[in-house]
Amino acid sequence: MEAERMSEKRNAYKSQFRRERYYSVQAFIPLEKRENLRAYAEQHGLSMSALITAALEQYTGLDLAGKD
Repeated sequence: MEAERMSEKRNAYKSQFRRERYYSVQAFIPLEKRENLRAYAEQHGLSMSALITAALEQYTGLDLAGKD
């Protein structure tokens, strides 16, 4: 019971952290292309989110990942 409560608190904290620091974007990608993107990301050691962020950074020249 206590472990469950701690897990709920941890999840609530993570959700609040993300809401305060990140903007969420929804993209509509054809289903038949999804696996291609997932495979590309995996081959390059990236998550889908990291792949999309890297593509946006390259396209815009902005530092979206906050590496600076």
